[in-house]
Amino acid sequence: MLIPLILIASTLTAGHGGNGAFGSIQDAINAASHGDVILISPGLYVEDLVIDKSLTLAATDPGSVVIMPTTSAPGGPAPNLDLGASSTNCLVRANDVTLYGLVFDGNNPGFPLRADGRNGVVTDYRYGSFDGLEVTRCEIKNYFYTGLAIVGGVNHAVAQTSALDIYGNLSGLANGFAFSDSQVELTDISTTRCATGVRANNGAQVNCSESTFMLSMIGFACKENGADLIWANNRFARCGEGARLEVLHADVTISESEFLYCETGITFLGSNGRGYFEDNTFNGLGRANTVGIYTNTEVDPSYHNYVRGHVSRSNFTNLDWGVVCEEMPGMQGWAIDFQIGGQTDADCNDFVANNLGGIQLIHCDDNLTASRNYWALASNNAIEGQILHRSDDSSLGLVNFTPAVLAPDLGGTNLVADDFAMFTVTGCVANSPIAFAASFQGSAPLLTRYGIVQLEMPIIRMPTITSDGFGAATNSLWLPLGLTGSKVYVQAYDFTSELLSTLLVGDIL
Repeated sequence: MLIPLILIASTLTAGHGGNGAFGSIQDAINAASHGDVILISPGLYVEDLVIDKSLTLAATDPGSVVIMPTTSAPGGPAPNLDLGASSTNCLVRANDVTLYGLVFDGNNPGFPLRADGRNGVVTDYRYGSFDGLEVTRCEIKNYFYTGLAIVGGVNHAVAQTSALDIYGNLSGLANGFAFSDSQVELTDISTTRCATGVRANNGAQVNCSESTFMLSMIGFACKENGADLIWANNRFARCGEGARLEVLHADVTISESEFLYCETGITFLGSNGRGYFEDNTFNGLGRANTVGIYTNTEVDPSYHNYVRGHVSRSNFTNLDWGVVCEEMPGMQGWAIDFQIGGQTDADCNDFVANNLGGIQLIHCDDNLTASRNYWALASNNAIEGQILHRSDDSSLGLVNFTPAVLAPDLGGTNLVADDFAMFTVTGCVANSPIAFAASFQGSAPLLTRYGIVQLEMPIIRMPTITSDGFGAATNSLWLPLGLTGSKVYVQAYDFTSELLSTLLVGDIL
């Protein structure tokens, strides 16, 4: 992108110690004309920028130009941008501004401890709505309230850019990236230790792909938004909530994404549109009190909304609950219309090794459809074990599990060291090849082409056995003498149905 711009535009240089025609970045901006390129030499620049022309600001060596604010957190802790004369490190007041390879760092060493600059880069909405801001290969860190905020405008793009340590407002309102009433494409961005990674409100149309959100109270938050959203191929790790979608007025699609070690993967609190959650992985990784998807029609006692959505082709594993649907007691007048699975096997979800079950209904009076899903528990393969209705009111909603796909059930006997243990699987297709495998290192869900294998490497493969006419097969494994007191983990796979069995965890005597 930059090479064509440099060839057709005038180029100015900024740098310290004679490394540029201008000693400061702002001096170069003031001297530039619309469409010019400013190349910035490596160094630390303590200045607050105002970009009032269509310019490109680019580091000659990406990551080597550090821009710090002159004022620490002016305006105090109020939860807004609070733009002032020098409360933002870089104010954009023009269309078609490009920032490339710059580091904006709010942690000026001259500031009091934990009194970082308030905002990093903001389009200055006080002067109007600006289009076409492009931010590429930049790093924005250590600000009190917001790293990058775009208010209004269209055709904005942020790529290969990170936001780190935006934590000053611990209520969750400190944002790595914040967008309001704007149209933005996010590609390959990352947020780390931001109270909220990305916030999109008030009509912001924000699509995001190939990005990572870590160590946040909320990875992605969207409230009262009227624009369709598409989020695909993203990763949310170690967040309180991976995505929080609240009172939306449009459709939202979250697909092909991972939610790892999040307390809640997706929180969906009502929409006049629909939520489409497809081809995602929700893995609690052993964290306590975890839920894959949580829905509720009542955001607060004074507001109601429908929850309409579809969950398909997703994996729920190592959570407490896969899906939780809740309504406030006595306020069940609005519908939860949430389809889990679909009309064909291609839409099915996998619910495997969740601690408490697949679905929990809390005071929910709406019936749910959970069709053609694959259900497996390590200790209980009965479909009744997949749901808990936390209420004694028999008039409340039920779950239609039919048709449900139950995992073949695996059992074991003679788990004695220095002898052959015997393993029998039932519920397979008759006369089908059945593979057996075991490990001794503990269970750790492993995504494979066959589904979620709950064994940990190294894995021991037993001979393939053909099931009998009733769909049962038995295999054996020698348990060495030195394994006394340890555990064995065993799982089987039916090649015809393409289903994995429940996990057997046994103590070796």
